[in-house]
Order: sequence, then C-alpha cells, then structure tokens
Amino acid sequence: MISFSLQAMWANKRRLMGTFLAVLLGVGFLSGTLVLGDTLRDNFNKLFSAGLEGTAVVVRPIPPKDADGEDVVQASTTLDVSLVDTIAAVDGVRAAEAEVQLYGQLIGSDGETIGGQGPPTFAGNWINDKGLNPYHIVQGRPPEATEEVVIDRGSAKNGTLEIGDTTTILLPEPLEVTIVGIAKFGDEDSSGGVTFTGFSDAGTKLHLSKDPTKANTIRVAAEDGVSQTVLRDRVNPVIGDANEALTGKEATEQSVDDINRAFLGFLTNFLVVFAAIALLVATFSIYNTFSIVVAQRSRESALMRAIGATRRQVLTITMVEALAIGVVASVTGLVAGVGIAAGLKGVFSAFGLGLPAGGLTIRASSALIGLVVGILVTVIAAIVPAIRGTRVAPIEALRASAVEATVPSSKRAILGGVLMAVAVGLLVYAVQAKPEAELEISGFGAFLTLISMLVLGPVVARPVAGLLGAPLAKAGGVTGELARENAVRNPRRTASTAAALMVGVAVVVLFSVFIASTKNLVTQAVNRTFGGDLVISTGGFGGATLPIELAGQVAEAPGVKDAVGLSFGPMTVAGDFDFVTNADVDALSQLLDIGVSSGAASDIVGETIGISDDIAKSDKLALGDTIDVQFPDGTKADLEVAGIYDNAEIVGNYLLPRETYAAHTDSTADGIVFIALEPGANVSDVRTELKKLTEPIGKPKIQDRAEYTEAVGANLDLLLGLITVMLALAIIIAVMGIANTLALSVYERTREIGVLRAVGTTQRQIRRMVRWESVIVSTFGTVGGLGLGIALGWVLVQAAFSDSSESPFALPGGQLITAFVLGILVGVIAAARPARRAARMEVLAAVSS
Repeated sequence: MISFSLQAMWANKRRLMGTFLAVLLGVGFLSGTLVLGDTLRDNFNKLFSAGLEGTAVVVRPIPPKDADGEDVVQASTTLDVSLVDTIAAVDGVRAAEAEVQLYGQLIGSDGETIGGQGPPTFAGNWINDKGLNPYHIVQGRPPEATEEVVIDRGSAKNGTLEIGDTTTILLPEPLEVTIVGIAKFGDEDSSGGVTFTGFSDAGTKLHLSKDPTKANTIRVAAEDGVSQTVLRDRVNPVIGDANEALTGKEATEQSVDDINRAFLGFLTNFLVVFAAIALLVATFSIYNTFSIVVAQRSRESALMRAIGATRRQVLTITMVEALAIGVVASVTGLVAGVGIAAGLKGVFSAFGLGLPAGGLTIRASSALIGLVVGILVTVIAAIVPAIRGTRVAPIEALRASAVEATVPSSKRAILGGVLMAVAVGLLVYAVQAKPEAELEISGFGAFLTLISMLVLGPVVARPVAGLLGAPLAKAGGVTGELARENAVRNPRRTASTAAALMVGVAVVVLFSVFIASTKNLVTQAVNRTFGGDLVISTGGFGGATLPIELAGQVAEAPGVKDAVGLSFGPMTVAGDFDFVTNADVDALSQLLDIGVSSGAASDIVGETIGISDDIAKSDKLALGDTIDVQFPDGTKADLEVAGIYDNAEIVGNYLLPRETYAAHTDSTADGIVFIALEPGANVSDVRTELKKLTEPIGKPKIQDRAEYTEAVGANLDLLLGLITVMLALAIIIAVMGIANTLALSVYERTREIGVLRAVGTTQRQIRRMVRWESVIVSTFGTVGGLGLGIALGWVLVQAAFSDSSESPFALPGGQLITAFVLGILVGVIAAARPARRAARMEVLAAVSS
C-alpha cells in the first residue's frame, strides 16, 4: 500500500504542488525565525566574549533586583575606584583597571547624531592595558588631553569623521572634542552597532564622572597559569559585601541572558506568532487540497474497496501521501529557512532596527522543531479529509466521479452558534466588567471567535457567496451566473478556501485598527493635556539626549513664554522595574494638564512622588502613603505620595521631582521640551531662534502640536509596516491556496467545461467564469477578515485602554479600503493560471474525460 501510495502521489504530483509550497513556506518562516534567534544569541555571545577577551574577572556592584529576582539591566550603580589597588595586590592578578561608562552620543560631520536607534551610544574611559581593552587603535593614538577622544570605526564611517576632526558629543551637555584615534572592536568596526567614545583618564574625571572616585566596574587580568575561577575566588573576599566578582565567562553568559530577557526573547516570540499564523493559513490549503483530492479519487477508492481493500488501507494511502509531502516540504523548508533568516535580518535593518553582524547559526534543535511541526501540520490537516473519504460506501462512490458533501450539517450550525455565543459573552464580559485579566479573557474570546467563524463558514458560505456574486450574475449574464453557482455549489470548500485569506486579512486589520486607535489616543492625550505651542524632541526610538539646560535656554528665547523639560529614567518602584518620568512637576503642570485629583503639583518636591489614578486604585494607595523605590545607583528610599493625577498618557504612572532623581544617576537628559509662546508671537520666527539653540546638539526636531502627534504616529506606522511585511507570507500562502483549490476544481469539472465549450462558450467566457468564481471566494474571505479584524480590534482597544477617559477606538479607513481592494485582486491573481488552463482544454477530450 505504501508503494502504491507513493506511485499515485507521483502520478498526480501537480495536484499536490500547492500543498507542498504551503508547507515549505510555513516551515521556512518558522525555521527561519528559530535560526535568526539562534544566530542573534550566538552573535551576541561572540560580541560579549570579544568584549571580555583578556578579562579574567569582572568586579561590579551587586545590581538591584526586580520583583522576579532578576537583575535590573539598566542599573548604574557604582563602586569605589580605590578597590583597583586592593585588587591589583591580590595574588595572581596581572592588571586591574577601573571602567567608567555612561551614555554619550556623537554628532557627525553633517550635524546629525550618530546611532541611538536601538544599540546604545556609550562614552567611557580609554583603558590603557591592551589585554583588558576590547578596542584596539587602527589609526591615530590614544587620548591624552581632556578633550581628546578615540571613537569606534563604525561611528567614524557613519558620521564621516576622521583623525584631527573636531566634533561634539552629547553627555548630554554638548562637549567639543578632537578625534585623535579610531579603534576597532576585535575584528569588527563596532560592538554590534554600539557607538563608543573613549576619553583619557583626565578627560573621564573632568567630563564623565560626577564623582571621580567612583567607577561602574573593574576589569581584572590574570597572570599566566591562573584560571578565571581561581582568580575570582581570590578577589571575592577583598571587594566588600556590596560588590561581586564574576569570571569573564560568567559575565558573558549573564550579558547574553540579559539581552535575551530584554530583547531577543521578545523578538523571537514576536516572529514565532507570525510563523504560527503562516502555518495556520497553510493548514487550510492542505485541508482543501486533500478534501478535493479524496473526493476526486472516490471512484478509485471504491474500486479498491470492491476488490478487498479495507478502510484502513484506503486511509493509509492518503496518509502516506500527506506524510511524504510533509517530510519533503519540511526538509526543503529548513533549507529555505536559512534564506528567510537572512531576509528577516535585512527587513529589520531596513526598518531601522540594526542587529549585530555575523554568520548564521543553525542548531539541530531548531531544525528538529521546524521538521516536526511541518510534518504534524500536514498530517493533522490531511487526516479529516482522509477519514471522510473512507466513509463513502463503495457502491455510492462508483455512481459518481466525485463525492463531497455540499450541504452543511445542522450539527455544525448548532456547534458554531454555541461557540460564537460563548465567544461574544467572554468579549462583552472582558470589555464591560473590566477584570484584572481582561487582556487574557479578551485573547481567549478572540480565539473562540475565530474558531466559531471557521465552524460557521460552510453554513453562511452559500447565502453570503450568493449575495456577493449577485452583481456579477446580473452584469455578466450566463457566465456570471455560472461563476456564482460554482462558488455556492460546495459551501464547505468555498468556506475553507476563503478561511485562509480571512485569517490573514483579519490579523492585518486587527493590528491596523489597534495602531490607528493608539494614534488617536495620542492625539486625544496631546489635545487634552498639552496647552503649549511647540515641542522639541529627539524623535524615533532613541533615548533622551537633550541637555537639561536646554529648557531654560529655550525659555529665554524671544517670543517664548515658558519651557519645561521632561525626562524618563529606569527605577524599581514597589519591587517592579519601570521607567519613571522626572521633571519640575510644578512647572510641568503649567504646560501639561495632568489632572491632579489629590494633592497638588507644587507638593511633588523633595522625597515625594506623584502617581496616576490607575496605580492608586490598583495598589490601594492614598495621599500621604509611602512607596518603596530603588534608584539607578542602588539607593533605596521610601517616597511619600504627594499627588495623584488622572491624565497619565504622556507622563506615565510615576512622576518624580527632577532633583530627587538626578541625585541618584550620573547622567540626566530630557527626551522632550514643551514650549508655550507669548501671545501674538510669530511661530516661524521662534522656530528660527530655537534652531540656532539646537543646531549644536544634533538638530532635534522642533514641532508644533499637530507635527508632534503625527511624528508619534509615524513611529506606529513604521511598526505597522513591519507587521504587514511579516504577514505578507501568510497572504501569499492564502493566494496559493485559492489558486490550488481552483486548479483542482477545474480539473474536477473537466467534462462540465468541455460541454460548455461544445455548446458555444468561448475561451474568454471560460476564463471570465473561473476568474469571477475566484473573486467571489476571495471577496468572501476578505469581507469576513475585515469584519473579524474590526470586531476584535475594537475589543483589544477597549481592553488595552480601558482606563482611558474616552474610547480612542478609530477605524483606519484608507487601510480598510486597501485591504478590500487587495482582497479582490487576490482573487484575480489566484485565478490566472487555473482560468488559462480551463480555457485551453481540448473540447472533445474534455467531454469524453
């Protein structure tokens, strides 16, 4: 039976090509995602290993912990530089060097900032011991004077900077420096896109350190023959209880774990979601193909049953085909996954998310996961049609060329109705009752909604497809009527074919609605809270780099009434790591209506904190209560709640006095400066004055209220574009599924098409009939996807922004119209080859088939 199955599959390989490609693409995306994740982990591991090459031991302050006991990666705790001499005296230590590092952004020759859109921008001391310094000079010399620096070669290239050039570095206060050296990080131009500016010891003490007696870490080199572990154990007793010693290997592993927790884990999960969607869409294509193939082979199966084959043997034939396709397509998909991984890396780079360079890493575990998932998806999708085919009685199958149910059962309608009712009930409960687990309940309700729509698809396919095809039947005459009848003839096939497209469109629309609503929320928040006229911001995904002094300088500019800066920084609050806003709260309240409901903005000074109404309710806090916090430098404190506010969209859940936060960090900078103009001031003239102030600090954006909200929306549009690219594969698989189903349907209707041609139907009419049938099916899937995406988008918006004073729900009209038009075009594209093949059939051969 296995031999017979393989021969039958090879004889009808064209019928199964669509299934093969669907599995190949789905597995390719999944394995490509896993390969990319493995590659990035390996690249980061090599990167961190290169950074610590020659470093046997790293001494650092014990970092603060979050509520889960994990290290707070953004902590900037320091240790005493005097420990360098203590550690250097330990037996087995060859050298010990203090390392000072903080954020500092270089400005290129064009006046624009270099980097900052992802990888951090660092400034630090140039370590003179070559064994401990991961950078080595390839041009020029080490820094000596206080304003001399060495920069990495990547920054030199990106900023068009050379030896002897004078440029500016934002610390965040602008400092003019002279480039005396250009260095490489190991064999690379930079450390994974990180920019580095190295100062002399004198320059470090003068410009980088608030306290020259403090450093971030101490690097320790071992004498020959002394292992990292032995040296760590010798160093540990002399560094004090507040510090810890790690071997170079341990520090590398911890850095990789941190980057995986903060970035790589999220990125991999993000991509796996889209791979799962692609595989789900592929499942419909596989199911459709085997449903049609099994129906078309019903006479063949009946003959086998008649000569003694059992139902199990007939089932084996189909399942062997599915297994063979799954194995071959999955193996091919693994190969394709390598190319897809490289392509995904390119996609992220194109969207401004630079990833570290390096070759691809292919682990056996990732290959095995892709292989197993591909085979399982194929076999599971094929098993239902295969079992259904064995249930047809031999005598019944011998009477017809294809046996496939054309009327959905009442059980399906009842089951689908019950599932839909439960799903709607969960969604309504999540939105109205607003429990703490609203997003989880909404997610489960959304999943049940999708399942119920798939179950109900064949029930509604006949009336809906008939309705959608009515205009074609009216305008296209007999050809249009035939197209509509073909679409409604088998509602189960129509529904399952359209389901693949429905899922793809629904996910795209869901994200479009959510992002449009998020943009609307931002617009509402700015309009409701911002009473000023202009905004200066760094823009993009970069960190805060505006000097604290800028707001004061702007306030003195002609035509400016007031200006206040807003900064964001990491901190542990009530055991949870978070980014808190810090500013002159009283001054901020003059430009931003944060809606203080308890206390006063002027009271948030000194050792106090302001919290949002949401935090007050969830944590049961009131005015005068205290919150335990841990600052970036590790200092712990209990801050009194001095104000509770309602409008947290711009300032976030926690608001700290600037002087309180600044006392516990080496570097403070503003991310935004809000500006109010004098009555009657000319906006254009004020902009000109502000440009003079901001030219030396990297030309940050100067925007009015509308431009600011549009810029925030542009970042969200970038995210939507990235998501759409990720979903493109699912749409491609859906198109292939429709095309494959049509091709098999045309083959199934060979005699019917031959009769149509014999009675005078032209080739053009045949092509039009097949094309219109495809358009009806694709429109059915697109309309279903639009409806599902909009409904689930509304639920997601209500759940995600349930605490907002007004619903930000918004429909992206342009994207919805585009999705509808593209859905119709999908039908036209998918029908091209089947329509051409149907029109080219030989009339006599078709009639006699």
